[in-house]
Amino acid sequence: MRSSRRALRELERNELANKGEPPINLVPMIDILTVLVLYLLVGTIFRTFTVLQLNLPGPPQPAQQQEKPPLDLKVVLRKQRLEVHDHNGTVRVLDNAAAEYDTKALGLLLADVKRLNVDEESVTLLLEPDIKYELLVKVMDTVRVFPEGSTERTQGIPMFPSIAIGDAPGLAPAGPAPAAPAP
Repeated sequence: MRSSRRALRELERNELANKGEPPINLVPMIDILTVLVLYLLVGTIFRTFTVLQLNLPGPPQPAQQQEKPPLDLKVVLRKQRLEVHDHNGTVRVLDNAAAEYDTKALGLLLADVKRLNVDEESVTLLLEPDIKYELLVKVMDTVRVFPEGSTERTQGIPMFPSIAIGDAPGLAPAGPAPAAPAP
C-alpha cells in the first residue's frame, strides 16, 4: 500500500517535471499585496497637509505717520579707502592711513550712526576683489563693537552685530579726456 502511494507520488512528480511548468502559488503574492495596500493606506492617513496662510488686506486704515526708512548701512572696502553709505547716499569716505584702513575713524563714525539709529543692527560689507582676509576680519570687528572707551562698550552693547558680505560695485569709469586745443 505504501509502495503504491509512493509510486503515485512519483508518477505525479514525473508528470509535472515533464510538463515543464510548476504550479503558481498565489498565496505569498496575495500576502505581499495585502501588506502593501495597508502600508499605503496608513501612510496617506497620517500625511500632513501644508496650509498656505494668506493675510488679506483689511478695511482701509487712516493714514499713519510715515515710518523712518531703513538705514541700509553699507561699508565698501576698496583697496585705497573705505566708503560708508546709507539710504541717502555716501556718508563719508575714509582714505587709507599708512597703507591700512582707518578702522579707528570708521569705528567712531559708525558709533555716531548707531547712536542716531538705535534700533538698527545690520550692516553690509561690500568688498572689491583681492581684499585680504585679515583686513575683512579687522573691519568686521570694528563694525561689530563700539570703539574703546565708549560707554556702550563697557555696558556690552553691540554696535552692528548682523553683518552681510557682498561684492563691491564697480567704480564709475572716468569720462573721456578733454581734447587738446588746436594750435
